[in-house]
Amino acid sequence: MRFQSVASGLGRLGRAILKTRYSLLAAAILAAFGGAHAQSVKTLDPVVVTASKFEEPQGQATAIVDVIDRQQIEASGAANITELLDQVSGGLLTRQYGRLGADAGFDLGYLGGASVQRTLVLVDGVRMNDIDGATIRWGQVPLDAIERIEVRKAGGGVLFGDRALGGVVNIITKRTPGSSAATVTLGSFGTRVVGVQTSQKAGETSFQIAAQQAKTDGYREDADQTIKSLQLGLSHPTPLGILGLDLRSAYENVNQPSAISLATFQANPQSSSNGLTRSKRRGVNTDLSWAYPLANGSEIKSRWSKESSRSQAWNVYNNDRDTFELSSLLKLGSSRVVAGLEYFDAESASNRSQRASVTQTSTAGFVNLEAPAGSSLLNLGVRQQQMENRFYNTTGATAEQSSENLNGWSLGGLTPIGGMDLRYSLQSSFAFPHADQLFTYQATSPYAPLDIYSGVKAMRSQEAQTSLDYKGTRARLRAGLRYLKISDEIGELTDCAGANVSCNTNLYDTTRVILSLEGSGQISKGWAWRASVDRVQAKIDSGSNKDNLVPMVPNLVARAALTYQSTAGQFQMLANHRGKMFKNSDNANSSSKIPERVVVDAGYGIANKTQELSFWIRNLADHQYFDFAETWGVAPADGRSMELRFKQSF
Repeated sequence: MRFQSVASGLGRLGRAILKTRYSLLAAAILAAFGGAHAQSVKTLDPVVVTASKFEEPQGQATAIVDVIDRQQIEASGAANITELLDQVSGGLLTRQYGRLGADAGFDLGYLGGASVQRTLVLVDGVRMNDIDGATIRWGQVPLDAIERIEVRKAGGGVLFGDRALGGVVNIITKRTPGSSAATVTLGSFGTRVVGVQTSQKAGETSFQIAAQQAKTDGYREDADQTIKSLQLGLSHPTPLGILGLDLRSAYENVNQPSAISLATFQANPQSSSNGLTRSKRRGVNTDLSWAYPLANGSEIKSRWSKESSRSQAWNVYNNDRDTFELSSLLKLGSSRVVAGLEYFDAESASNRSQRASVTQTSTAGFVNLEAPAGSSLLNLGVRQQQMENRFYNTTGATAEQSSENLNGWSLGGLTPIGGMDLRYSLQSSFAFPHADQLFTYQATSPYAPLDIYSGVKAMRSQEAQTSLDYKGTRARLRAGLRYLKISDEIGELTDCAGANVSCNTNLYDTTRVILSLEGSGQISKGWAWRASVDRVQAKIDSGSNKDNLVPMVPNLVARAALTYQSTAGQFQMLANHRGKMFKNSDNANSSSKIPERVVVDAGYGIANKTQELSFWIRNLADHQYFDFAETWGVAPADGRSMELRFKQSF
């Protein structure tokens, strides 16, 4: 009866929100900031690794790193990683095929349409980004296997290199033994998610096993998805250091309906289209790691990773990558020196009309110094990375070759000022052309690659960032400003090497200015708030579209959350606003914009020591919207749905 009454109340609230959805968002933010000092809150300082590649307290990191911890993951009722990232400020999540996350894109730094390959995504420091332009397979990590998610809200060119232009998302899996659980989620549109996880210790060996299967019939017609994932982790201490083994396996079977016209969307947003693609993707990752502690907190560690994946839609793509990294932390008094060497060799092969493959080999070295200067902590880092490309038009053919050598640098610091922390940085990052951007190709089906295009080179970024953080006993507040200039952005060019021959090339330069305000705190007993606002200006700086706005970048993104915690359970309401933005590839700003939208989720959960039960209504007001569109069509996101989640711990 409890959930029936809650559902009835949420339904009445949803009808009210439908009439006042914009005022709700404003009221939530204003009320939240207005009550920021009503009651004390806990100040936590979790350990992070994404700031410097080695563990350090979040509050002592010179880079801005937000953490989604296990407690937040549990309270969110999320069934996949993308639902968690949708609540992170400083970035934008775009959905095309519903909430399970297939082909969702997370854009840190508001970089625009191609951002899926400009935000680096890691699992325990290992790259998830494919060698080609494929989207991130978010479902390859079971949600119950995740300890926390670290989001670095700045370019990571020095520490992480290629593709870290907008920032870094690092998914950290569980390592602490002593927990086991099973989770079941049932929801609208035939959604069902089942997960199991255990973290245990046998003698000196710690191990974790997690598996998840997610299925849905999809919000749109003919948009069913099946996503399976398995994770195994082992850790064993020896006199020569700690040895680790991680295995990940993932499988996706996704029916992807093509975009529909705006008129069709307005008549029936769930409508399918004549163009349906059945996409099957599978991949296996094997990671071997070693860590050896030295005196005075210093450490040396290495990791070897092998990834093999296969994707089949209209064509078959096979990707393979071997990666090796050796890094060290040297503590010299109060200073920290992090240095490392990286190497990877990867191949992307396809059968588009004829067997063709691209091989990329990368070598890199970096060093990063953190040192105190009075009450401040300063950071200085440099990196050199070389990328060599080889293109084989047919099996046995002589390889065409190209290479590029780039340097990256960073300078920043952390200074306490009157009970607040001032962070500041200047840095550069870069993104080499990925495998799909290297060569010319036929402009008509089957779009077969022809040869390496000498006119395309890496994108570079120069970034300035500052933020002021207040972490008091009653509230946490942050104000930040980020300036990001990207040179030589890569895009498609037709007839670049003759008639009916297209390529990707460096089209123009762009700039972004991002003003962010965010905070969290208590309103009164039991009531807590969290809110953020990003004001974004993204412009094209060169070429025929100079001074136009960058497509797929909204001018305003705002989020607000209200939580009520009592002995009976926890109630949450999440509001997410995205402003208008130009459609993908509309550099001329000549088409109509993607409309703004507000999505509100509400949930209620109860728990005891071993059981948790929660009920969520997603998109409470049933706002019919789309996050992605070309000039010729739109890709509807989702509609109102309900989810019931049960977790049993052992």
